[in-house]
Amino acid sequence: MFVLLGEKNLPVGELQASGFPVQVIEQRPGSSWRCSRRLVRVFERERVDLVHVHQATSWLFGAMARLHYRRPPILLTEHERGYPDFPPLKRVAAIRVLLERRDRIVAVSHTVRRSLILNEGLPPERVAVIYHGIAPLPAAAAHVGDSVRQEIGVGSDMYLILQVARLDLSQNHAIALRALEQVVRSVPRTRLALVGEGPEQGIVRELVRRHGLESHVLFLGLRTDYHRLMAAADVVLLTSLSEDLPLALVYALAAGRPVVAIRAGSVGEVVVNRRSGLLACPNDDDSLTENLLLLCKQPDLRARLGREALERAERMFSEAAMAQSYHAMYREMLGQGHDESGPETAIMVRR
Repeated sequence: MFVLLGEKNLPVGELQASGFPVQVIEQRPGSSWRCSRRLVRVFERERVDLVHVHQATSWLFGAMARLHYRRPPILLTEHERGYPDFPPLKRVAAIRVLLERRDRIVAVSHTVRRSLILNEGLPPERVAVIYHGIAPLPAAAAHVGDSVRQEIGVGSDMYLILQVARLDLSQNHAIALRALEQVVRSVPRTRLALVGEGPEQGIVRELVRRHGLESHVLFLGLRTDYHRLMAAADVVLLTSLSEDLPLALVYALAAGRPVVAIRAGSVGEVVVNRRSGLLACPNDDDSLTENLLLLCKQPDLRARLGREALERAERMFSEAAMAQSYHAMYREMLGQGHDESGPETAIMVRR
């Protein structure tokens, strides 16, 4: 069962269409105790054996609710950290006080795991890593590249770089545009497609103008058809300053596209340098430029890195592998060892 906390943009229909019962609990500022009381009623009605929560806010509601129930174990999945990573002292204190012996924490990368241990003082033996997994891309996705290029006005002979990232200072679009300016001097038929929106969209557009790149940068806005865009791209670029687990790069690997990125956060956990992509050091404009030019001028290298990227995605970031790892953790937390049966009733709480 899924319990969704919030007011808007909740995937109720999507979950129900997949066969899951869904309960929505409205969450507003100052409503923590009301949310917790409603969760208690859900726990009692469903006779919950295990609670799986996502992010610390949902964990706090679940931990408060179980104080009034029969104390089921809680599994917390930590998806993302702040940038810079300075967790509030209230959060740190609450987790330490309310964390119980049977509870476990899953980090979506080793980078997130280190943050939980170093910045919040969580016991290392209680924090595991399970990478996000994605479903296999549609078989037809590999054959839509040409049509997507026509849609966005990019010729088949152009070098297309795709960057999927929120338009935010932490995503460091400035270095991407500086590198692009150098690439365009050698390869004028280069295009950079930016997918995403954000508070710094005006600043990014101004940087494009300052670098004289108006005819080389496409602002595609918010898109959900990542697989189609990846099929059209020659290279996928990421220049962010911090990454917990960059799903854009996971999708790139699954699409068989080589990556050019900056070594930041967990990028090195997803992309192996010179195996599934090319990595540059932070603030190294020259290295980033060289990597983009190298993949432009060596299509055989692009193809090899793309093949290895696809193999890595299938091996490490599959939906099936993720589900299997979580199922094993559920059994462990409920003391079921290697019994193939799962928990009688598990509840998922997320915002």
